[in-house]
Order: sequence, then structure tokens, then C-alpha cells
Amino acid sequence: MHQSLEMKSGTVRHCLEVFQAIQTDSRTSGWYWGDVRGKATVAEATTALWRKDLICSRVGPPPFRLTPKGETFLKTHKKAWEAFLVDADRLETLEHFATALKQVAEVHEARDAV
Repeated sequence: MHQSLEMKSGTVRHCLEVFQAIQTDSRTSGWYWGDVRGKATVAEATTALWRKDLICSRVGPPPFRLTPKGETFLKTHKKAWEAFLVDADRLETLEHFATALKQVAEVHEARDAV
């Protein structure tokens, strides 16, 4: 499948924030879908990760979980992931994940806006 959704640097950072929120169970479903003021770009990141089959929705809290593919992705990039958790603004870490996320093929079709 082609990768129609380009991973902009801001989207990459938000993708990593989504991964982090999923692991800590710290956000509402509205946060993931950009319903929180100033977080509209989080919805783009959530959609990007879903389209790449790295996360999937679930009923009840937390609203998302990592797929087996998502777990493998973070394990494969463990060193960079740990670097992100320590310092979310490290440029080299964001660049690492931008490259890594571009290499993951999309498997889901684009969703219609709700």
C-alpha cells in the first residue's frame, strides 16, 4: 500500500505522545481525537498510527491500545523510545522516529471525518 499520509515533524512528536499516553492510560478519547483545545494535531497523529496498524481502538478506558505490531515497533526502537521519554524535544530522536514511521506501511483506509 502507498503511504499517502506524510509524517511531518509535528505529527511525529504527537505520534510519540500518543504512544506514551496509551502506555500510561492518561488521556480521554477526546484528547486522542483532538477535541481538547490546542490538540487538533493529536487527532492527525492518532489517525496516522491507526492507519499503520500500530494502535487499535478498544471499548472503555483506555480508548486505545498498542497492537502487536505497535509493541514490536517500540521494542525495535527501544533506545530511541527511551531517549524520547527522557527528553521529548531531542531533534535526533524525532528524526529517528520520522524515518521509522515513514517505513511502516499503511494498512487501513482513511476514515471519514466524524
